[in-house]
Amino acid sequence: MSFADFKGIWTVTASTEGEETGHRVAIGGNADAVKILCIDKEASHVFPVGSYEPSPEERIRLDSENRIFHITLHRGDPNKIECRPDTEGPGSWTADDSVGDGGHGHGHGHGR
Repeated sequence: MSFADFKGIWTVTASTEGEETGHRVAIGGNADAVKILCIDKEASHVFPVGSYEPSPEERIRLDSENRIFHITLHRGDPNKIECRPDTEGPGSWTADDSVGDGGHGHGHGHGR
């Protein structure tokens, strides 16, 4: 797995706070400056710039308002990403590959 597997557009399927079900989240940039944007909010919600943590973690780390979040990728049909805080509390959400390309990764394939 690499950072490229996270890049693309993902559709939120479940959320406790921070994102709404049905919204699309775009992941782009590069491994040292990961850019994440919710493209369905009125003012386009921009997440803090993150970083990709390679093996063994293989996840994206976001530092936000004294909390750390991790985004992990789960391969399947469709692929899923999951955002969770590193401590108990709200702020987690899950999103599916917007295309549902049979588990071939890269989200929707845009923004690369």
